[in-house]
Amino acid sequence: MVGHFEPPLVVAHGWTRDAFVPGPLTRAMERGSVLFINEANRLVEGTQNVLLPALDEGILHIPKLGTIKAKEGFFVIATQNPESYIGTTILGEALRDRFVWVKLDYQDLENEIEIVRQKIKGHPNAEKIADISTKVTRFTRVHPDVRRGASIRGAIDMAQLLTLANSLSKDVVADIAIMALASKIDLEDGVERSVEQIITEIVEKVFSGEEPDFL
Repeated sequence: MVGHFEPPLVVAHGWTRDAFVPGPLTRAMERGSVLFINEANRLVEGTQNVLLPALDEGILHIPKLGTIKAKEGFFVIATQNPESYIGTTILGEALRDRFVWVKLDYQDLENEIEIVRQKIKGHPNAEKIADISTKVTRFTRVHPDVRRGASIRGAIDMAQLLTLANSLSKDVVADIAIMALASKIDLEDGVERSVEQIITEIVEKVFSGEEPDFL
């Protein structure tokens, strides 16, 4: 985040700016640009703490080098996953206090289909594949046995696999849906059916034309 000193350069020049390789936070502050942090609640506590003075006062102290003052225009945008996700940590109260919260929901059906279609653009069945993949994926978000459904990443993975299939039959789509989505969804506690059975059921619903109130 801050940067590091390159050992050979330190030997040659000492603890100088010429020996320092700036990290993304340092570069953004010096340029007065935007720093984008993806999945901020996967940052370790020490890294989170580095952000505090940068966000609060626009300063960053680099040991052996001095203090960096952010130029006008410096701005930080960060995303975070739900705290229930594996591998996430709770953002410290001090850090959370320095952000404003903007909740982003899923895209609507048409926009999500278009995003998936762009990923397989040029395939002769791109429209159909994008439609099926998106609907199956979105169905996982409202299925009563699924606690956490798949994101658009699941729809993209499913669509890309379907471009390699020799058929778009229900059985083929079900097999590929299991490959793409089984690792991306979590079932509710106490559900006795397997994730494969639930995904197969969802594919059957999509092929039958059933469309719930998609999320």
